[in-house]
Amino acid sequence: MVGGEHWGTPLAQDQGGMSVQSRQRMSIHGGTHTDQQLDLNGLDVGDAFSQGANLAFFPDTNFQEMAYQYSGNSADVQTGGVRINMIPKEGGNRFGVQFFSTFTFPGLQANNLDQSQINAGLSDPTIVDQVWSFNENVGGPIVRNRLWFFAAHTDQRAFIYPTGSYWATNPSALVFVPDKSRRVLDTSTAHEQSVNLTWQATSKDKVKFYWTNSSTNQDVYLQGRTLESIFVAPEGAIVSAIGTNIYQASWARPQTSRLLFEAGFSHEPVAWTFDPAVGSITSLPGILQLSPTIATRNMSGWLSGATSRISPKEIQSTHASAAYVTGSHNFKFGGDWLRQWTQVLQKSENWTSLWVLGSSPITAIFWGSSEETESTTGLGPYAQDQWKLKRMTINAGLRYENWRAGYPDQVRPVTTWVTQEFAIPAKTVTNWKDLFPRLGFVYDVSGDSRTALKVSASRYGKRDGTTLAAAVNPAIVNREMRRTWNDRTCLPGGACIAGDGIPQGNPLNPAPNGELLSPNTNLAFGQPIINRFYDPAWAFGWGNRSANWEYAGSVEREVITGVSLNFGYFHRQYVNFSVPDDRALGPADFDQFTVTVPDDPRLPSAGRKITLVDLKPTSIRLGDVVTTSANNLGGQHRSWNGIDFTADARLRGLLLQGGLSWGSLSTDNCQVLASVPEAGYPTNTAADAVPLEYCKTAQNWLTQIKLLGSYALPRDFLVAGTFQNQPGPQRIARVTYTAAQIAAALG
Repeated sequence: MVGGEHWGTPLAQDQGGMSVQSRQRMSIHGGTHTDQQLDLNGLDVGDAFSQGANLAFFPDTNFQEMAYQYSGNSADVQTGGVRINMIPKEGGNRFGVQFFSTFTFPGLQANNLDQSQINAGLSDPTIVDQVWSFNENVGGPIVRNRLWFFAAHTDQRAFIYPTGSYWATNPSALVFVPDKSRRVLDTSTAHEQSVNLTWQATSKDKVKFYWTNSSTNQDVYLQGRTLESIFVAPEGAIVSAIGTNIYQASWARPQTSRLLFEAGFSHEPVAWTFDPAVGSITSLPGILQLSPTIATRNMSGWLSGATSRISPKEIQSTHASAAYVTGSHNFKFGGDWLRQWTQVLQKSENWTSLWVLGSSPITAIFWGSSEETESTTGLGPYAQDQWKLKRMTINAGLRYENWRAGYPDQVRPVTTWVTQEFAIPAKTVTNWKDLFPRLGFVYDVSGDSRTALKVSASRYGKRDGTTLAAAVNPAIVNREMRRTWNDRTCLPGGACIAGDGIPQGNPLNPAPNGELLSPNTNLAFGQPIINRFYDPAWAFGWGNRSANWEYAGSVEREVITGVSLNFGYFHRQYVNFSVPDDRALGPADFDQFTVTVPDDPRLPSAGRKITLVDLKPTSIRLGDVVTTSANNLGGQHRSWNGIDFTADARLRGLLLQGGLSWGSLSTDNCQVLASVPEAGYPTNTAADAVPLEYCKTAQNWLTQIKLLGSYALPRDFLVAGTFQNQPGPQRIARVTYTAAQIAAALG
């Protein structure tokens, strides 16, 4: 439990467990979850999709060590986030067998549902159906003193009835109505098997071969509040199946007592498939119901218009290093290489989805296909040195990185709303080169090794998966067209069926027609037109990659033997922001309007007016979007300041650790929004718009409290406990303004 660190899901403490292993990512001291680096045997296995996590299943009992690095990362680490290195067990000259299990059942579950929760709309608690995990492993010699093995197998199952999740009364209806007599059983299973071979080839050369295979399956994946502000009904969920294999080989040779050589290679193919959940009506358009926000019918595949998806991936990495160690001088140089490749193939019966407000359809969305392939490669040679000069220890390192992203030759196929196929030539979209210095000092203040002053300053690059290439890949951009739709209004000349829940009209006609009451605002939809680019001055060359500086200072004092206190200050400053700028539009193409925030005491801006922008109807034209440096548009700011206070006590079988952490984030995007108003709509929807009054923000200082302790009892019994108190998830309020209110605001 590290001070200042938190999981991707707030308050993600699951003692005993009610689910299979999840793919959470950690962040610390103002960093992002995508900057987590996950290593296996020192080899990067970070997935291209989740950026820092991995889709494989890693049971804790398979590893002899989990090494965490979370501040002042050395030059052999790419990012400034949390680095986790998992070291598998090796076996040895003695055979050993181990069995480990955890389980629970309904009789062990408490019910804390009270009247206040019932009044708030929570009618029943989460109920356990069956939850268990079994791990068996065996290790020992194949050839004594020469070849050892360690093999493991794990099965996990978590079947639960989540709170508030019910099947629909009528899954074909426009509006989701839960059948409270039929609760959803959320079924999750995971399986893993692995083998680790260790070969002492010579008196100095040690070689390891490691293989792990895992699969995770979930029948109603994403259902419930997994997507936070969107509730996914079970009919809108997906059947998720993930299969992974990791193959690794590594070598180490201590040439002398001072010189060590190491090298390794890792290859991980992944297969991830989405299929419609039981009860999905795939012959009808999927529905996103607004106010409250509910995805239903068949809105699977991350609300992408598809009803099924196949997504193969590959992660390959290698590293090599040489370390020279003396008593006062430690030097290491080496390098690593990472390749991430991903492909997405999606299918649908109609490529149409709907937005429904209350019981009234308001928007029809027509989709093109999504068949895409992208890849990234990163090369990172580095050198680092450590000197000890009397009371001072100096750590200095320098890392060079070359990071490329692009896509190969591919074809955009014909689908329901895309009438012609077109070929897409391969392209490298980014090619960044950067130097990342790492510098740290440790000073023994009192000269007795009881008080240490630590200071560090380091620059880190942003960890990017294949999203950079996907953002401008013509295979998937401009694949969405939104049209205002009224199921009971038919424009002259149209052939409509009122109230049937199906949008009538021709979406390929850019003018309003049938029940499609608005023009097509995406004139590049379904066309062999490339209109999304990266500014070459930003996407290529030196020093342009998104990065951050981390500055840290702390004082650590051993109060008495076994008890120490630590006080630290941390500052993180982000640099090299990028902004998509539609060159076909300017500030004059937008109108500003104000709306009043509802007068509710739970809202911090209750009763105030906020200002938004709206694209003028006369300014609808073919987009020409170029992503460029935010410095070209006035600049952007993001920084974080934080303080940690921690204590550590290790006394005769007693372990106590804990502390407090405070932090505050500040941002400023005002100059960018003044130049590029469309940047205030990050997902092109009004629900995610940034009011102009909030282009500059300063977060309140948020507090975390964490404590853990353990006590050793006779006969090797251990009693342990943890406590944590973190800021809860962000609470979001949504309000719908009618067309009449907006028209009045626009004048």
